[in-house]
Amino acid sequence: MVFRIAIATTFFHLMIAAAVLPLRMHIRVNMAMTLDGKTSAPGGGWKPGKADRIRMDHIRAECDALLIGVRTLILDNPNVMVKHDIEKSPLPVIVVRKTLPPGNLRIFEGPRPPLIIADESQKGYLQTKELDGLEWEWSRGTDARSIVKILEKRGLRTLLVEGGPTMNDLFFAENLVDRLHLTLVSRVLGGKADTVDRMPVHRAFKLVKQESADEELFLEYERVSQS
Repeated sequence: MVFRIAIATTFFHLMIAAAVLPLRMHIRVNMAMTLDGKTSAPGGGWKPGKADRIRMDHIRAECDALLIGVRTLILDNPNVMVKHDIEKSPLPVIVVRKTLPPGNLRIFEGPRPPLIIADESQKGYLQTKELDGLEWEWSRGTDARSIVKILEKRGLRTLLVEGGPTMNDLFFAENLVDRLHLTLVSRVLGGKADTVDRMPVHRAFKLVKQESADEELFLEYERVSQS
């Protein structure tokens, strides 16, 4: 009898803990793609239309942090602040492996200094090249789960990933993407520009919203839970 009560009590405590423990960080990916699957033009990205810029602005305002890789920063030089309400701008997060971004990029002009996440194996090299006024987090890896763990410890609950195919694939491969915002651009680039054909695993998403403007199609998907 005592044994049964102990089991029941333990089960009850586990149920309470599951109810009060916070869910993991909610992760979104925002990306654009041409009709032939290209995610950037040769030598850099393309400028989004006005409707897409407004849409991106509102998505960013809903997120606590915005993650971007060095290569995308250099190619696109995006301004990641929220235009319609600067105070809602997410924390910019830059993942660094071996190359630091130049200090004259627009991401450094925003209201919030970027957080740099770097692999601790590169600490000796990168510390000699640190950009002034930035905050650093050293990790045992720059994989998706390590990045999320660092951001969750800071109390951040919603992450927007605006990387290229390599960065996005990190999160898709770990099945961490909850929502996908996809802009389909009505053009064919051809050539050897970046594509989205490197996904290592299959993930199911369902279409929950679609709009169009400026010859662009805006699609929003939610992850389908795997039972």
